[in-house]
Amino acid sequence: MVQRLLGVATEPLGIVLCLFLGGALLAWAGKRRTARTAFVLAVALLWGAATPLVSDALSARIEGITPALPAGARGDALVILGGALAGRRPPRTGPELVDSSDRILTAARLFREGRAPLVVVSGGSGPWGVSSVPESVEIAGLLVEWGVPREAILTETRSTTTRENAAETARLLLPRGARRILLVTSALHMPRSAATYRTAGFEVTPAPCDYLTVTAERRTLLDVLPSAGALAKTTAAWHEAAGLAYYRLRGWL
Repeated sequence: MVQRLLGVATEPLGIVLCLFLGGALLAWAGKRRTARTAFVLAVALLWGAATPLVSDALSARIEGITPALPAGARGDALVILGGALAGRRPPRTGPELVDSSDRILTAARLFREGRAPLVVVSGGSGPWGVSSVPESVEIAGLLVEWGVPREAILTETRSTTTRENAAETARLLLPRGARRILLVTSALHMPRSAATYRTAGFEVTPAPCDYLTVTAERRTLLDVLPSAGALAKTTAAWHEAAGLAYYRLRGWL
């Protein structure tokens, strides 16, 4: 919980709120000039983070680290990471697709192309009570609906972080001698994921999907005007950049 709260506080919106709160406290204490500086910084950061020009640049930089899956690439297994469904919570009658559900579709397509004989789905229920059913179980059900045989799917239901994804996948695959994997996750998440899986002992071929940023045909005035969607994209890129830095600091990459 503490780690999650710290993450929220250090994301763009969290920093903006802290600046506004600090400015209010400074104004109450009579330090009006310093308070104005805090308010101006808050507005500038919020405006910048919420513009498509900034969000596209940040996300494209991270997504561009990993090349697309090479034609004809094959492995001992396909590994698909969780974070690809909205949980089974009322009023939903079951799990629902989200943007990152591209991971599931990509894995199903690659299996049908014969890229690997096995699919490993990694992801537990998560620490926030999103669903009582492990996400890997829900994803496996969708893979079966989309043409992957049940007997070709392995699930691990205990991991809640990227590092745990890699450790639990290693526990399943390495005893089988399966080291060459095609790793399926969102392009923004791929640099940290691929590095983590390599550290866990795998030979990784990335299969990125769910790209947030595509090549713009042309830029317009709207690209420097704030939007909620751009703020969300900036926050996602910020989160991944911070995750990469944290994993490197901890020696996990």
